[in-house]
Amino acid sequence: MQNCRGAKSPLPIGDDPESSLLASECDEAQYRKAIGCLLYLANGTRPDIAYAVGRMATFCDKPTKYHWNRVMHILRYLRQTMHLRLSFHRTGKNLEIYCDADFAGSSDGKSVTGVILFLADGAVGWTCQKQTSVATSTAQTEYNAMSEAISELDWLSDFF
Repeated sequence: MQNCRGAKSPLPIGDDPESSLLASECDEAQYRKAIGCLLYLANGTRPDIAYAVGRMATFCDKPTKYHWNRVMHILRYLRQTMHLRLSFHRTGKNLEIYCDADFAGSSDGKSVTGVILFLADGAVGWTCQKQTSVATSTAQTEYNAMSEAISELDWLSDFF
């Protein structure tokens, strides 16, 4: 991957990995190993790939060549953005927290929540996960996301 062409986003825009279930299968062990490495990065230092890796991790059961190509796309994105890093600077700002959710973005009708916490101008906590229940409105989805954000904030305040 050292000489690969870079990618500008973690996943191609408008991509739907679930529409490719008829493609030929790929090596499950290799796919799972790649996903494990990417999850390590997403959880430790690269919150920008958290959604894409989480999305691809749902296909560890029966990955196809289509899914493998998407994993390669994430790796190409990492190659393109290897200069990005978490950095912290004294700003005098308070803790900032942002959250968002899509409405029924996956095939099972559940929404995905994203939360990120900033302190000293750098990300100190983040999560991206599927909600546990099916929301009946966008408002309910956003309230669920805010609840997750408050949980992250509670954990961080206990940590401090």
